[in-house]
Amino acid sequence: MKKIFIFLLILQSFLWGQESDSIPTFKNALQFQVGSEFRLSSFQGTLISYQRILGENRALRVGISGSFIDENHNSRSTYLPADTSFNEVDTENYDTDFDFYLQYIFYKKSYSDIRFFYGAGPMVGVSKGNSDREVNYNGNIFYSIKDKSSGWSAGINGLCGVEWQLRKNVFLSAEYRNLFYYTKRKNERKRTFPDSEEIDFDVIKSDGFRLSSQNIIFGVSVYF
Repeated sequence: MKKIFIFLLILQSFLWGQESDSIPTFKNALQFQVGSEFRLSSFQGTLISYQRILGENRALRVGISGSFIDENHNSRSTYLPADTSFNEVDTENYDTDFDFYLQYIFYKKSYSDIRFFYGAGPMVGVSKGNSDREVNYNGNIFYSIKDKSSGWSAGINGLCGVEWQLRKNVFLSAEYRNLFYYTKRKNERKRTFPDSEEIDFDVIKSDGFRLSSQNIIFGVSVYF
């Protein structure tokens, strides 16, 4: 992916001085993007944005990305040779994760149907998750674990990319992003042993600044 992006930057430098048109005479755009971690079942790696054209070669984009996971798992292990002893694990997971972006974008003049852009803006994110796991031994509850997590983040994001005009009002895009943000998380774990009525409870808190980059994001934009 990075090799493709480097190639596009080289192409940009070669075509920088060529004549071209600015943004088409539309006022709005809707954009749908997917990353390398895209999963249709949970919408993970999906980005949906609205873009407002502010003037020649300038635009403001508001977007949201995230995931929603609600799943159950069951596994069973049997021990030989007696074949009468087994463990069974039931797991329920529920996770939500959303990021909100505001990006001010500049479009550079380029050649023919290809144009390059860059921009930056603030971002905020929220996440919440729950996990329940129950371990049974020969049909009896051996122990259960309940995990609970929550967190938030805030920072700035920078981007650069390229668009290719497929039709008059339809563009395909490839985009690369860097994020610098502050994040704070809290994880709680409660483990219960019914036979002994013993309960373990742990809380882990973390916070700090992070710098991360995303893989190439591909998308399609419809102007109107």
